[in-house]
Amino acid sequence: MDVVSKKAEAYGIDHIQTALYDNLVAYVGEVMRHKKNAQWTINSYSVSEKYPYISAGVNGVLMPINVVWQELSSLKSMNLRKETANEIRRFSLEQR
Repeated sequence: MDVVSKKAEAYGIDHIQTALYDNLVAYVGEVMRHKKNAQWTINSYSVSEKYPYISAGVNGVLMPINVVWQELSSLKSMNLRKETANEIRRFSLEQR
């Protein structure tokens, strides 16, 4: 994920948002899905927008969209590995 972060950052935020955003969400989501032995799900309850997330367990939700958006919005260097790990940790704490 470190290589992806560096390459994505080199592309520039504007280019990522227009051309690579969905790909980054999918990549981060696949890492999460694999780590938690989970599955992709589409939020169909939202009236305005449908969006994908990772479903793990009865109420377990991991949000790759939030990870990517947070990294693109940050003033710091992009670190998808760190933020993906933080999202997985947050999920694990909520499941206790």
